Amino acid sequence: MKMGSIEDLKLEEKNLLTKSLTKEYFDIYIWPGNPKDISDTTRLKLVIQTNHKRCKEFLENCGERPRVYRNTLIFLCPSESERISFDNFLKKKLAWHFIEKDKTLRITDEQRKEVREKIKKAEAEVKERIRSLYRLILLPSKEGFKEIDLGIPTYGADVTIDKEVYERLRGDGEILEKLSALSLKEKYLKDRDYVKTKNILESFYKTSGEVRVIRDEVLKDSIKEGVRQGLFGVGGIENGKPVCDHFKEE
Repeated sequence: MKMGSIEDLKLEEKNLLTKSLTKEYFDIYIWPGNPKDISDTTRLKLVIQTNHKRCKEFLENCGERPRVYRNTLIFLCPSESERISFDNFLKKKLAWHFIEKDKTLRITDEQRKEVREKIKKAEAEVKERIRSLYRLILLPSKEGFKEIDLGIPTYGADVTIDKEVYERLRGDGEILEKLSALSLKEKYLKDRDYVKTKNILESFYKTSGEVRVIRDEVLKDSIKEGVRQGLFGVGGIENGKPVCDHFKEE
């Protein structure tokens, strides 16, 4: 009996991954073969890799040129401790499907019923199994990568992998939906008279380990809040010096 080739297993694993992901929170890339396959934009990206050793290559390069927006990449990799268990599960799942479809096999009605029950049980475990495997988040940091383990999935939880990644990173303060004006002031105006807003935004996207915002408006809203509260002002540069145009106003 054919238990499924390596190609069959990989195809099924990728299929299960695809079904467990949406594009609601990130641009999704499943098993990209080349760094140039991942766009170099300011949008947050969830890159699913089978080998964590290639993450550095994808982070630093985009084809033949250096990647610019490195801090927008978030990698999700399998836990090697779960690999054997997952592969065995997948082999059995494919084998039961193979038996069900093979009408030449001489098995009893009772045996066919048992096969259908095995398939039903396997299908019920699919989401939990693929999530248990792909549980390691690698975030770009100033020292390389910061690893976050999602841990064992909650039994019966009907949550997509990308949503769980997003919620975990948001809860840990790694992804911000809102940025306080006071934090902005303390980080960028503590030791200087002024800073260009464009440079702040660019650093969010370009500098590994910097603040990650879900959209440009997060910074804009923070600046508006700071101006309104009188924490800082906004303006321009005249004759090499900062000139404040707006302070303590909406």
